[in-house]
Amino acid sequence: MLLRYFFSVLTCFQCVCILAQGVFKAEANVGMSLSQIQGDRLAGFDKLGWTGGIGVYYPVSLLVDVGLEMSYTEKGSRGELLFDVPSNIRRTHLQYFEMPIVVRMNEWYIQKEGYYKVSAHVGVNNAYLFQGRSEIRNNFLVLVPADSFKSYEFGLLFGASYRFSRRLGITSRYHRALTRFYKSNNVNTGGLLNYYWTVRIDYSF
Repeated sequence: MLLRYFFSVLTCFQCVCILAQGVFKAEANVGMSLSQIQGDRLAGFDKLGWTGGIGVYYPVSLLVDVGLEMSYTEKGSRGELLFDVPSNIRRTHLQYFEMPIVVRMNEWYIQKEGYYKVSAHVGVNNAYLFQGRSEIRNNFLVLVPADSFKSYEFGLLFGASYRFSRRLGITSRYHRALTRFYKSNNVNTGGLLNYYWTVRIDYSF
């Protein structure tokens, strides 16, 4: 599954580079995610994961770009990192392919190099779960297969970027799912809901 994902990203990356030769702007990114799940009784953004992908943006005005991104993101939750002992492990690990649609508002134009120093982001996120499991260990182990979870997730994102140069920048975003990836009457909230932060390094072509 992962191999299929990376081949898909590589194909999309080639298309993005072709588009970027015109007025489109192509980018690649890699970074980390910090996530938690509403409804699993574990508080705190304690689940650390990877995120990375590519994107293409189209300038609709001097200050606004609209873009489509494709990325791999790890989400989930776990007990507190410092107090999670082997005899009491609780964690959920989820792997998603995401396709967010993002509006980027730019400011602080650097005339000499032709780029904007800062930008604010708002958008909607379409995410597709391709692998997931829950693990609870209190002298026993419980694994929940991915087919117990809903494959599609819809949510919102908000964030900001700072560019060190025309090529290199950093982005931080907050993501909040609006749809539950797992529904159950045994959960007080009616199901489980993802929300997470991402911090990543961006490279513009």
